Amino acid sequence: MNKKRLIFIVSIVAFAFIVHADYERFTLKEDVFKSGIFKVAGQCALFSDKKITQVYFYCFEKKQLKKIGGKGQGPGEYDRIESLQLLGDEIIVSCTNKVIFYDREGKLKNEKKKNPEIKNLLKARTNWVGIRIFMDKKDIFMVVGLYNPDLIETKQLVKIKLPSPFEGKIEAIEKCTKIEVSKDRIFIPDPDQGQFQIFTSKGKELAPFKFPSLTRMKVSDAFKERMISELKASPTIAPNWELIKDKLVFRDELPVFDNFVVNLKGAIMIRTYAEEDGENVYYLMKERKKVPQRLTLPKRSEDDLGTTHFAFEMDYIYYLMENKEGTLDLVRKPLILK
Repeated sequence: MNKKRLIFIVSIVAFAFIVHADYERFTLKEDVFKSGIFKVAGQCALFSDKKITQVYFYCFEKKQLKKIGGKGQGPGEYDRIESLQLLGDEIIVSCTNKVIFYDREGKLKNEKKKNPEIKNLLKARTNWVGIRIFMDKKDIFMVVGLYNPDLIETKQLVKIKLPSPFEGKIEAIEKCTKIEVSKDRIFIPDPDQGQFQIFTSKGKELAPFKFPSLTRMKVSDAFKERMISELKASPTIAPNWELIKDKLVFRDELPVFDNFVVNLKGAIMIRTYAEEDGENVYYLMKERKKVPQRLTLPKRSEDDLGTTHFAFEMDYIYYLMENKEGTLDLVRKPLILK
């Protein structure tokens, strides 16, 4: 495992675009990395800056980069970005207290006010799905709920107990709290079981989507050492390392996967903890396919340090590659299945 588990998006200040024989590379120049958001749809990418307060839109066909909205409290402006969607010609940005709709040129179309307690809202047909985190005595829960067009909760889909700081321990491997929407399907991950709970946009539960042939790996001493080394080097964790090091606990087994994306057709790509030649192993599974298909990512050059975000659409895989020059490259490459 490398920095990609702690770093989940990109900051940009300037850019360059390079075309290669077998892939396209869009270089994002910034020497500071921080968590954020990365989405792909229709051969276009949406992503945020390092503070998660600016949205950028990039189209590979037009080779154009656009700023979408900006930080502030006025019309078309947002504070901290919680989720991004690209639905047809519409870009949707959910932030603390509202949801904002733009066209692909960045022009404001509409806004909706929302309850700040609802996080990561995503549109699912005419309804919405979002997350609430609340405390019950000393227990902490995450609820995935269904919301109507007025953003009023109509149904609780899933309730998940999260690790509580009151228990006096900190889980070294974070629980995946991400959700995805593809057309009229809502995907809620269960990484420990290697499956997804699936609901329709109206809240009807469907059969789970399973990765049957994949199993959990034991947490090795080498894995623990690498993760502790990365945590100690993290800018956000390092200052508090002495306070948390004795509370850090590891599970006996790793989850089946640590991250996932769903494309517009409802196929799921997962990134597992298994490694080969220093890279994580990825799998793709389409609906009604019983055997996951293994994916091949391009070999890294000497200057490439590792993949952070990834996504896929149509016949391409998109990913962000960290390199030694202090930049991240947004790469598009034909999807190759083993």
